[in-house]
Amino acid sequence: MIADPTYYKRDPIDILLGAEEYSKILLQGFEKLENGIIAQNTELGWILSGFRSTEYLNGMKIISLMTRTEETQQLTKFWELEEVTSEYQLKEEDQICEKYYTDTTQRNSDGTYTVRLPLKDPSIEYGNTRQKAVARLIQLEKKLDKNHDLRQKYNEFMNEYLEMGHMTKVVKSSYYEGKYYIPHQPVIREDAITTKLRCVFDASSKSSTNISLNDNMHKGPRLQQDLETILLRWRKHKFAFMADIEKMCRFIKIHKDDLSYQRILWRWTPRQPIEEYELTTVTYGTTAAPYLATKTLQQLAKDERQNYPDASRATLQDFYVDDILSGNNDLEKTKLLQKQLLEMLRAGGFNLRKWSSNSTELLEDIPDEYTDDKMIKLPLDETRKSLGVIWSPYEDNFQFKINVTIKENPTKRFILSEIAKLFDPHGWLQPVIITLKLLIQELGISGIGWNVTVPEEINKKWLEIQNQLKCIENIKIPRWIYYTETEVELHGFSDASEKAYGAVVYCRIKVNGSYHVTLLQAKTKVAPEKHKTTLPRLELCAAVLLTNLIRKVKTAIDCEQTTINCWTDSMITLGWIRGEADKWQTFVANRVSEIQRTLPQATWNHVASADNPADIISRGIEPNKLQTSQRLRAMVAARRLVTQNSSSGQPADDSTEQQPSSRPATPIQPKTQLHIYAGPAVRKKSTAPQLYELKAFS
Repeated sequence: MIADPTYYKRDPIDILLGAEEYSKILLQGFEKLENGIIAQNTELGWILSGFRSTEYLNGMKIISLMTRTEETQQLTKFWELEEVTSEYQLKEEDQICEKYYTDTTQRNSDGTYTVRLPLKDPSIEYGNTRQKAVARLIQLEKKLDKNHDLRQKYNEFMNEYLEMGHMTKVVKSSYYEGKYYIPHQPVIREDAITTKLRCVFDASSKSSTNISLNDNMHKGPRLQQDLETILLRWRKHKFAFMADIEKMCRFIKIHKDDLSYQRILWRWTPRQPIEEYELTTVTYGTTAAPYLATKTLQQLAKDERQNYPDASRATLQDFYVDDILSGNNDLEKTKLLQKQLLEMLRAGGFNLRKWSSNSTELLEDIPDEYTDDKMIKLPLDETRKSLGVIWSPYEDNFQFKINVTIKENPTKRFILSEIAKLFDPHGWLQPVIITLKLLIQELGISGIGWNVTVPEEINKKWLEIQNQLKCIENIKIPRWIYYTETEVELHGFSDASEKAYGAVVYCRIKVNGSYHVTLLQAKTKVAPEKHKTTLPRLELCAAVLLTNLIRKVKTAIDCEQTTINCWTDSMITLGWIRGEADKWQTFVANRVSEIQRTLPQATWNHVASADNPADIISRGIEPNKLQTSQRLRAMVAARRLVTQNSSSGQPADDSTEQQPSSRPATPIQPKTQLHIYAGPAVRKKSTAPQLYELKAFS
């Protein structure tokens, strides 16, 4: 086979080899053709050399388009996180994938599972993929030769794969018969608790026919709930734990008929001949890997429901990828859940490890090598390194870790890339995030190019925020919301300014005569710059945002007894919501209808602007002021929730739009003799200030 079957076409160069590398890839086989062309057999296939005249009859115009998608992907994920997500709807392609899994998956005698690759069209021919795999291997070897430690770790990784039976050696007589050869490369994760290095397999590598294995593979539907929902539910548990499944994908077997799609090339030193191997398990780097792993985990939960009912329920609800965040308010029930999870997953060939808990009793029976009592970074996209949310099991609170990259003359690309790395799933930092969103809007309006240094005014704003981001590390948020299977009051506040609008949701729970008010979630949106609208309409948009946010929070915490109170400082918005939707103009009518349809059971109230905790998220604040200001706003909110008097009936804004009539607000009945303070940490030994939890005693 010729090393480059399409040598007569202009294609990108895969790899450049120096003269010193040429002799290393030579094999037996040499032919001198009549036209003077010399053919030499190599590890890459037959290569041709010599002189050959070519007559060009027509000129060719080449248009090249180059783009960088990394920043675009990060920004997309950033904006997706800022949206209030809705329930995932299965597409036709998802249904096909689901049916194929059900029809082809089998459980083995040892309890493990064997799955098929969900290919869109099994008859597709991928062309020559071995050639590129060889080139990529040689390129990898040059990198490994420069780093002895990396070479040793990579060899150890591959040896582990081989010893565990996760890849098998192909007999020489079957060489070149693979349907698809997957290139591979090392990925280093310095922040990983266990494995620092792992091999990532590139099933997106294009073949000679310009198609990859991933192009022809179903992605599968999203089966698990989003991280926001799982974290919200996790905060209900007094006794909480976190663990993950060891090498989740690698303990799910691939059917023997699909192994030829998962061939790789490898040799332990450059002096050895290149050998072929087949990956025998679900492979990280293939499009369907996350789906196959998650689906198999859920299939195990369904198959073992009768034997392990608690573990089955937790597996279907509380897993995010391979991490479980679960617990219970009763210690003995939590221990039982933990025991069932270990046994059920073991029955499916999986192993739970990296156990962390706020209760030492839950870790007593776990081997030391499977526990971790340090700061735990919550599950998140590995590329987001700038701001990560971490959980301290000992203090049982959430904290933030900030990594700041300083650049003297930042470009638009740099600033957008840094902002996109921020990870704030529950909106706890929205007062700061909204200032960054406004900066993105300003960058867009400026019209400057991606690689152009930003104007001095924008640079000054950026540096001012960036230099203060480290202050966020001082914020600590209690995980437990003091839920004890009693009634939960959800209180949501909305507010708008000319630049932005937002919503924030608190929960209020009464335990032994004391009220605990805790921040749950917040969202913000930037007001449109080109098509500006009136402030009352922005206030109405904020109310819609609040409605959708409370709906999501209520669904996530899943409490039987829940009352909903919504608050706005706009009397106009309050009147719109309390009126009939068809009375108003289209803009107002559509949004009022959505509010009434989404939360028909909610009570809408008026709150004074000075007491509205959503005010800070609609205007933004510097990071170094967030800690003090958020404490003040949270305390005001708690006082308002406990001692709220009836609305004065006066409008909170002086818009020129006609104010509709409104009914008197339904107030929360006031308590007597109140003492409100920032509550202590869940653990008595902690002396750190708590910012987002407050108590009120009558």
